[in-house]
Amino acid sequence: MTFFTEDAKQAIITYLDIYRRDNRFVHLFTKSQCIMALKKAPIQVKDLRKFFSQDWDRRGGSTSVKKLLMGHSVRNDVDLSHYNTQSPEDLKKIYDKIMDMSDFKV
Repeated sequence: MTFFTEDAKQAIITYLDIYRRDNRFVHLFTKSQCIMALKKAPIQVKDLRKFFSQDWDRRGGSTSVKKLLMGHSVRNDVDLSHYNTQSPEDLKKIYDKIMDMSDFKV
């Protein structure tokens, strides 16, 4: 599950419009496309995941919810797989509450 800012949402809509119009690719985001797009980037996807994980913890977010948001396996986690089920709507509310950007400082 992923939540987007309004700017990211608009960028993805633009990308999808081009994707549909050109119809050049079989898959939306192929591994090779992602590698090429991020080749000269100063950061890697793992850096973004690490930042999110650390920032979530600093803001007091639940580790269980963080695992769900990050797509971690719940197979060996009894609490997550049996007792802590969250709907996408629940996760969005929790995410918005924890990641309130009004107090974000760079």
